[in-house]
Amino acid sequence: MYKRELENLINSNRLPKAMLLYGECDYQNNHFSKLIEKAWKQEDDETLFLHYDEYDYTTAKNHLNQSSLFGGQNIVIVKSDKAIPKKELDILIELCNKSDNSYFLYQYFGESKKAATIAKAFKKNFVRFFKPNLSEALTLLHVKAKEANLNISGYTLQHLYFLHLEDLSLCVNEFEKLALFDKEITSSDVDKVVYGLGSV
Repeated sequence: MYKRELENLINSNRLPKAMLLYGECDYQNNHFSKLIEKAWKQEDDETLFLHYDEYDYTTAKNHLNQSSLFGGQNIVIVKSDKAIPKKELDILIELCNKSDNSYFLYQYFGESKKAATIAKAFKKNFVRFFKPNLSEALTLLHVKAKEANLNISGYTLQHLYFLHLEDLSLCVNEFEKLALFDKEITSSDVDKVVYGLGSV
């Protein structure tokens, strides 16, 4: 599915119970992962996070298979640059389809070529994030800056974005530092405290 379809499913609370996120933009992968978890999760839900080498098939399967003590959802989020074997994926997805309270999200950060095989297990329930164009990138940064109560213009955001060689995650990581200025942030403020990838 396209990113716009994913946004519509999140907004209408009609997300599938098992999903794959992958592609060339790690920032969007992590951003939408948080939105999906928030949409799935209720107050007493138990989320199991398995990051990179922490992934263990038996642990993931048991978590999805168990009855929640408080009647909530069982959510498993796997974040890895390694491909999970298709047999394991098929079983994890099937557990979600059979149970009313099991949800599985796989954030794949490996090569996009390898993700094509993984995506087949999810049928149509996957999203590939491409590197955003400048306008999309600035919109994403503007939204995040607003959340951080950062007073910063589009021009200054663009300056920061180019300083970090168009890496959204690095730009967002700078917001906490820039918020210390407690005024409208200018390009010269950015130059004082930010050491971009381009200067390393």
